[in-house]
Amino acid sequence: MMSRRGFTIVAYLDDFFICERTKKRCAQALAVLIALLRKLGFCISWSKVTDPCQKIVFLGVEIDSTTLETRLPISKLTDLKSELAEFLLRKHASKKQLQSLAGKLNWASAVVRGGRVFLRRIINGIMGLKQDWHKLRMSGEILQDIKWWHDFMSTFNGKSFFLAKVPITSVVTDACKSGAGGFYHSDWFYVNWVEDYPFATQLHINELEAFSVALAVKRWAQNWRGKGIIVNCDNAATVSCINKCTSKNAILMSFLRELFWLSATYNFHIIAKHVPGKENILADHISRLHDLTYCEKFLRFYVQPPLLVSDLVKHMSSNALRFLLFRLTGIQGDDITG
Repeated sequence: MMSRRGFTIVAYLDDFFICERTKKRCAQALAVLIALLRKLGFCISWSKVTDPCQKIVFLGVEIDSTTLETRLPISKLTDLKSELAEFLLRKHASKKQLQSLAGKLNWASAVVRGGRVFLRRIINGIMGLKQDWHKLRMSGEILQDIKWWHDFMSTFNGKSFFLAKVPITSVVTDACKSGAGGFYHSDWFYVNWVEDYPFATQLHINELEAFSVALAVKRWAQNWRGKGIIVNCDNAATVSCINKCTSKNAILMSFLRELFWLSATYNFHIIAKHVPGKENILADHISRLHDLTYCEKFLRFYVQPPLLVSDLVKHMSSNALRFLLFRLTGIQGDDITG
């Protein structure tokens, strides 16, 4: 009803949050909301009604429109850190204890980007317990999620900045059985599985595609503070697990954990977009630099001349570069700085 009247409002049960561009507009929205609620027969808790301001607490989270950030109260943050440390020492926890922890972590997720990724398995564990006193063994994925929260909260200052309105859409990644690559802005990277990550030679292509996204996020996370990120990928399984924030595949889940750790640390929101393989040309060429045809096309169309070997070191490991030089020119040697 309020939206139809042109106002921006968030409703959670019987709590309402109004956000408008000006103090006058906010006051108008508040007056309309109160009149509407009274007309519908609701009782107003006047002690909780707050006049238009630039700092307000909503659902336990402080919202500051002057600094464009959300904050968790220090006292509650400290208590949560202590509770997480205690849970890591437990061998078992009751349904009621897990519900209490999940509620607090859900509250913290309002500020911690990607935090809900590491809450889902705790909730799944709770759903498997019928009575409040029934207990669950602290092991496996649930313990891993609690450890993620414990490790992250040990360095988290309780603050998170609002995201920029316009997302970054130029990130592309791709992987093949021999290597992977990614491109963002004017930077790019190439990895060779044999030279850089030998264990990856045994992975399924879906896992390799997800790994390439994780590598891209690791490379550029520091440049994405306060941004919304759309990663373009031609692998449907990778797109799905990133957007759902979970996967039944343990290897994919390990990549997601690293990805969302960085998302929380650097305060950015990431989603994936599926693009047809025939349109993912740039990333496809980079992931296949070991192939002379793809290498020539990439260097000709996307790399500014003059091209020095020392420049290539910025975009791949020294081992991968040695491999490329030998593969493409037949030249061997340890000097790759010239």
